[in-house]
Amino acid sequence: MDSLSVGPVQYSSLEADDFDDASAAEDADDDVDAVADSLAAMGPDVAEAPLKERLCQGRFNAWVALMKLGHNSLVHELYKRLELQSHSVTLSSVRSVCVQFSIAGMQGVYKQSSCFDPTSPTWHMNSKTQSMELIPNLLVDWTLDDELLISSRHWTAGAGPEANDVQLNESRLSERFGSDTITSLGGLNRLLQFLGLICADAGAPEAYTRHLPFGGLSHRILLA
Repeated sequence: MDSLSVGPVQYSSLEADDFDDASAAEDADDDVDAVADSLAAMGPDVAEAPLKERLCQGRFNAWVALMKLGHNSLVHELYKRLELQSHSVTLSSVRSVCVQFSIAGMQGVYKQSSCFDPTSPTWHMNSKTQSMELIPNLLVDWTLDDELLISSRHWTAGAGPEANDVQLNESRLSERFGSDTITSLGGLNRLLQFLGLICADAGAPEAYTRHLPFGGLSHRILLA
């Protein structure tokens, strides 16, 4: 990663325990816009829809259109077996999102914490050591049945020990979802994109989207 100059330092009052990766063709972008316009035309009744429909349906439709997956019955079956149980947003020194869901009978929890300024390092005061500690600008944990399968940390350029630290348990993801399922979906990246459209926080700064461990999922999908 290119070395960039570091802007003003951001400070956080959080304790460490509290602070819990193809651009599209033009015609594909039009497909995404069409889906978004269609949803907007639905009006206030959308607010009364189930959580999955309100938060995921637009993203799923836009992703299917963008990736031309309308013919892939497995994609639709996987979405059918998704249940979104809760979605919460906490605003403090960072923006924190927690999503609880079940998919094909497996229980999942997604946590994303995003500093408001993606260009500056963020520090917090450790009450035990009484010293300032650098925290990631972006933190992601994705668990399935209490097993951490996807973990990602991103620091602004030059601030952290590594600009990006991504831990992806490919073998366990393959075991949990099935290697045949992943192949039928179109590969691991396609599965990761699907998981991202379920969970990723569209309210976080757009600069963070390319650092999310969800197969290069477009920010346009998150906004759909």
